[in-house]
Amino acid sequence: MTLASVTLIVILLLVVLLLTKPVGLYLANVMQGKPIWALRMGSRAEAFAYRLAGVDPAVEMGWKKYATALLVFN
Repeated sequence: MTLASVTLIVILLLVVLLLTKPVGLYLANVMQGKPIWALRMGSRAEAFAYRLAGVDPAVEMGWKKYATALLVFN
C-alpha cells in the first residue's frame, strides 16, 4: 500500500471514531422519543415545503395513491 492509501484509511477511521458518540446519542434520543434540535430547526422549512406542495401532513396516503405516485415518479 502506498502512503496516500494508508493516510486515507487512517483519516476515515478517525472520522468514524469521532462521529461515534454524537451519532449514538442522536439515535438514542430518536428511539426514546425525546425532542431533537435538528428536527425542531427544520420544522419551519418542512412546513413551508408542505404548504408549497399542497400537502396536508395529517392525512395518510392510502395504498392506491402510493402505488400511483410510485408509478408516476419512477
